[in-house]
Amino acid sequence: CAGTIGAIGKNGKGVTSVNPDPSKFSFFIGKGLTNSGSGSSSGVLQAVETCKESGANIISMSLGGGGLSNITNDQFSGHYENDGVLIMAAAGNEGTSDYNYPASYASVMSVAAVNNHGVSTNFSQYNDQVEIAGPGILVNSTWPGNKYALMSGTSAATPHVAGVAALVWSHFPQCSNKQIREALLQSAQDLGPVGCDEKNGYGQLS
Repeated sequence: CAGTIGAIGKNGKGVTSVNPDPSKFSFFIGKGLTNSGSGSSSGVLQAVETCKESGANIISMSLGGGGLSNITNDQFSGHYENDGVLIMAAAGNEGTSDYNYPASYASVMSVAAVNNHGVSTNFSQYNDQVEIAGPGILVNSTWPGNKYALMSGTSAATPHVAGVAALVWSHFPQCSNKQIREALLQSAQDLGPVGCDEKNGYGQLS
């Protein structure tokens, strides 16, 4: 996911990214899950808190699991409303209308996945919390161990949205997190039914 957001471009190595110039932004990677992909809500919350304390303006979470939690909701809401952090997470890959958390908290942008033709995937969650869709089929990105791999899922779509948010914010640093969020939604390419819909939200990231 980090590779999609900020892999260095024009160096003849591997893949490029949404933000190929490393002088334009900085990373802080908070580890909320184990190497096998398992974890807990408390571990994710600690990673989010560490990112915020390290100065993150955007937090991208290619993960999901667990149910609705008032404590978790309050923490995300506080970071969004009080700390000015823009937060996004994968909508989920079960292909149902069930809410997936943390994506379905109101303060978090829920990101669905589409293919390279702008068609919603059969695995992407669909509900009234989905806000935007990004590329989520066979995305080539960095992989642990100095490798590269093709990935599919809403977890692959989420860093595209985070990367574009970072790029836009770098050009308009005076904007708030809410303004960047609105800019992403208003500039999205409408898909399916006119207006916001449960499969693609306001449309495909553009």
